[in-house]
Amino acid sequence: LGSNSFRLHIGRHDGDTIRIIKSARDPIRLGAGLDSKGNLTAAAMESAIESLGRFNSILSSYPLSAVRVVATNTIRIAKNAAVFLPAAEAAIGYPIEIISGEEEGRLIYMGVASTLSQNERRLVLDIGGGSTELILGKGPKIEQVESFSIGTVPQSLAFFANGVIDAAAFDAAILSARSRFEDAVPLYKSDLWSNAYGSSGTMRAIADAVSKNGVGDGLLTLKSLEALKR
Repeated sequence: LGSNSFRLHIGRHDGDTIRIIKSARDPIRLGAGLDSKGNLTAAAMESAIESLGRFNSILSSYPLSAVRVVATNTIRIAKNAAVFLPAAEAAIGYPIEIISGEEEGRLIYMGVASTLSQNERRLVLDIGGGSTELILGKGPKIEQVESFSIGTVPQSLAFFANGVIDAAAFDAAILSARSRFEDAVPLYKSDLWSNAYGSSGTMRAIADAVSKNGVGDGLLTLKSLEALKR
């Protein structure tokens, strides 16, 4: 249950891997439903509960031996999460576990590592709706994981609320982001890893914008990111 979207995956063990047999995504942008006091609004909670009810219908169509429902940053920080959770659990039909940013990073890394055979040193970056995770590891082993409370939803609301991206707003957004990350830079400097990987929706959206529009060199490189920024 993310800050940008709710996602559901049903998988079946197939040898050493898990084969996905059903997926669903609901882009409800829960993170935008926090009011000025840090509470989820009634409208945001209603939208989330409706989404979970739809997920419940999907889950009930499959014989499941295990289910895990996890909530991330928005529900971590919502001051009225205790009010929201009982209704949310009733809608989905299962307990909801609010995981820490570090556990979120661990799960992200495990997912990425499971698709890669190399025993390389790697950096994994996940830009979410409410938080961003950086994970350093080698092969299946995690060496460093950090979660930063900065994501696409609060950044877009704070700096691009009217949907217009101009140079001044972009510079302000970069300064804001840099202030969150700068202390951790030594932990993830480039000589500690050989390849970097991005996961989840924001990274996919950036990659699609670059490749489908032929921006820069058409690949997800620093050159293309600079071209996309311009």
